[in-house]
Amino acid sequence: MNTSPELSRQRQFVSPEPGDDWGAVASRVLPDEPLDEAVQALKSWNLHLMARMPPGEFTGSDVLFVEAPLRAEESMLDFAERSDSSAPARG
Repeated sequence: MNTSPELSRQRQFVSPEPGDDWGAVASRVLPDEPLDEAVQALKSWNLHLMARMPPGEFTGSDVLFVEAPLRAEESMLDFAERSDSSAPARG
Protein backbone atom coordinates (compact mmCIF):
# COMPACT_ATOMS: atom_id res chain seq x y z
CA MET A 1 0.00 0.00 0.00
CA ASN A 2 1.42 3.37 -1.04
CA THR A 3 0.97 5.93 1.73
CA SER A 4 2.72 8.78 -0.11
CA PRO A 5 0.39 11.67 -0.88
CA GLU A 6 -0.24 12.44 -4.52
CA LEU A 7 0.37 16.02 -5.60
CA SER A 8 -2.13 18.01 -7.60
CA ARG A 9 -1.26 19.06 -11.15
CA GLN A 10 1.03 22.08 -11.30
CA ARG A 11 1.68 24.54 -14.11
CA GLN A 12 4.41 23.56 -16.53
CA PHE A 13 7.52 25.75 -16.46
CA VAL A 14 11.07 26.03 -17.77
CA SER A 15 14.19 27.85 -16.70
CA PRO A 16 15.85 30.18 -19.19
CA GLU A 17 19.03 29.11 -20.91
CA PRO A 18 22.04 31.47 -21.06
CA GLY A 19 21.40 34.26 -23.55
CA ASP A 20 17.66 33.62 -23.82
CA ASP A 21 15.23 36.42 -24.48
CA TRP A 22 11.43 36.23 -24.77
CA GLY A 23 11.63 35.28 -28.45
CA ALA A 24 14.04 32.41 -27.85
CA VAL A 25 11.92 30.97 -25.05
CA ALA A 26 8.71 31.41 -27.06
CA SER A 27 10.23 29.66 -30.09
CA ARG A 28 11.37 26.75 -27.94
CA VAL A 29 8.25 26.18 -25.81
CA LEU A 30 5.47 27.34 -28.17
CA PRO A 31 6.87 26.44 -31.61
CA ASP A 32 3.46 26.13 -33.30
CA GLU A 33 2.33 29.65 -32.33
CA PRO A 34 3.17 32.85 -34.22
CA LEU A 35 6.19 34.37 -32.47
CA ASP A 36 4.54 37.66 -31.45
CA GLU A 37 1.52 35.85 -30.01
CA ALA A 38 3.71 33.34 -28.18
CA VAL A 39 5.81 36.12 -26.61
CA GLN A 40 2.68 37.99 -25.49
CA ALA A 41 1.22 34.81 -23.99
CA LEU A 42 4.44 34.09 -22.09
CA LYS A 43 4.58 37.64 -20.75
CA SER A 44 0.96 37.46 -19.60
CA TRP A 45 1.65 34.18 -17.76
CA ASN A 46 4.84 35.55 -16.12
CA LEU A 47 3.91 38.93 -14.68
CA HIS A 48 6.37 38.36 -11.85
CA LEU A 49 9.17 38.85 -14.40
CA MET A 50 7.64 42.05 -15.74
CA ALA A 51 7.61 43.63 -12.27
CA ARG A 52 11.39 43.66 -11.84
CA MET A 53 13.80 46.34 -13.00
CA PRO A 54 14.60 46.23 -15.82
CA PRO A 55 11.33 44.50 -16.73
CA GLY A 56 11.43 41.18 -18.51
CA GLU A 57 15.11 40.28 -18.19
CA PHE A 58 15.94 36.72 -17.13
CA THR A 59 18.26 35.23 -14.56
CA GLY A 60 19.29 31.58 -14.52
CA SER A 61 17.12 30.85 -11.50
CA ASP A 62 13.89 32.27 -12.98
CA VAL A 63 10.78 30.16 -13.38
CA LEU A 64 8.99 30.81 -16.68
CA PHE A 65 5.50 29.38 -16.83
CA VAL A 66 4.72 27.96 -20.27
CA GLU A 67 0.97 27.63 -19.84
CA ALA A 68 -1.85 29.74 -18.49
CA PRO A 69 -2.68 29.58 -14.78
CA LEU A 70 -4.74 26.57 -13.82
CA ARG A 71 -8.25 27.17 -12.61
CA ALA A 72 -8.50 26.53 -8.88
CA GLU A 73 -11.08 23.85 -9.53
CA GLU A 74 -8.75 22.07 -11.98
CA SER A 75 -5.73 22.02 -9.68
CA MET A 76 -7.68 21.08 -6.55
CA LEU A 77 -10.14 18.60 -8.08
CA ASP A 78 -7.77 15.64 -8.00
CA PHE A 79 -6.70 16.53 -4.46
CA ALA A 80 -10.30 16.69 -3.22
CA GLU A 81 -11.21 13.41 -4.92
CA ARG A 82 -8.23 11.64 -3.38
CA SER A 83 -8.92 13.14 0.04
CA ASP A 84 -12.57 12.04 -0.03
CA SER A 85 -11.74 8.49 -1.08
CA SER A 86 -8.98 8.04 1.50
CA ALA A 87 -10.80 9.63 4.44
CA PRO A 88 -11.85 7.22 7.17
CA ALA A 89 -15.56 6.52 7.39
CA ARG A 90 -17.35 8.51 10.05
CA GLY A 91 -20.05 6.89 12.06
